[in-house]
Amino acid sequence: MASNIYNSQQPSVWSSAYDDIEFQFKFKDYYVISANSTSPYGWAELTVYPNFDITPIVNDSIYISSGIYAGYHKVISATSSKVTIDVLYNGNQSIGTIQHLRVPAFNLYKGFRSFESFPNELPYTFVNSFVPLYDGNRIIKVNLRGLLQTIFTIEEPPITSSFAFSIFNAFRIEYDNTLTTIRYVLNSGVDRAELYESYMNGNYMNEFKPLKFGCGITFATKFENGFPTMELFTGGNQVQQGFSTAFSSAFDNGTYNPE
Repeated sequence: MASNIYNSQQPSVWSSAYDDIEFQFKFKDYYVISANSTSPYGWAELTVYPNFDITPIVNDSIYISSGIYAGYHKVISATSSKVTIDVLYNGNQSIGTIQHLRVPAFNLYKGFRSFESFPNELPYTFVNSFVPLYDGNRIIKVNLRGLLQTIFTIEEPPITSSFAFSIFNAFRIEYDNTLTTIRYVLNSGVDRAELYESYMNGNYMNEFKPLKFGCGITFATKFENGFPTMELFTGGNQVQQGFSTAFSSAFDNGTYNPE
């Protein structure tokens, strides 16, 4: 869909919830074709190419990169191809670019859509809406570290699934009816570098303290088939991937003994 910004940087496919999870967005450039004087006040009116994706409105901010009208300006009026700015006409200009400094609302979603991997276990859900600021270089930086920590709750893990749904989720940002590419977050303090170097290759994640039971059953977490799994061990030997009836029995007969 049409937008005056574009996603210029995304986090890696997997991130840890307690590490920085940063998106960057930049404003699109529109070329200045010409400048004219408007009546009756003589404001400068600039023609752009291509047309604005979203027509600026009164008091929106724009930035002109070079030429007579270089700098930041407020919009007096605009159409899809012209913008009148709050500076008097001082000659023609056919160089430089214009950025429309409108920042849309950003909507954070967690989970999986109906045609994706786990729509029933981790359904697609709205989390929060916000409007970030751009920096001195006119770059919008969005760090989801804090927001994504809030999507996890401490709860009993499922007893019938191979995957550890309580410790990961999918997420993306929606703006101007545009979705960023799906990314995944792990409820862990492991930084991104260690996550990829040590655990994405199938090693067990020691940062997750295994669940231990009085009957000698242990559960550990590792990545398999692209997502964190729960694996059942007894006496140090893997019995099966996923939870078994032994887990349920540990609660039923009172032998559950986490350490």
